[in-house]
Amino acid sequence: MVYNAKGGLVAKIEDQQNGIIGMIWAPDSVQLLLFSELLFRVSIYNLANKAISYIRNPKLPSTRGCVFSSGGALMALL
Repeated sequence: MVYNAKGGLVAKIEDQQNGIIGMIWAPDSVQLLLFSELLFRVSIYNLANKAISYIRNPKLPSTRGCVFSSGGALMALL
């Protein structure tokens, strides 16, 4: 679950089937990246509009293979 600074619930994220092994905030603080163990995918949750995008089959199924550009506009994923 994701809460704001005042304790209000922003999003309830459940991914019991895939086994979450890591997560990081995108530099914009609006998107949350969750790394899956079983299906080897990255789920990108947009907390502003509740949209979910997926990147399938990353080389490293963890946060070690993900970096953002210095301005935060681009992401590279192994």
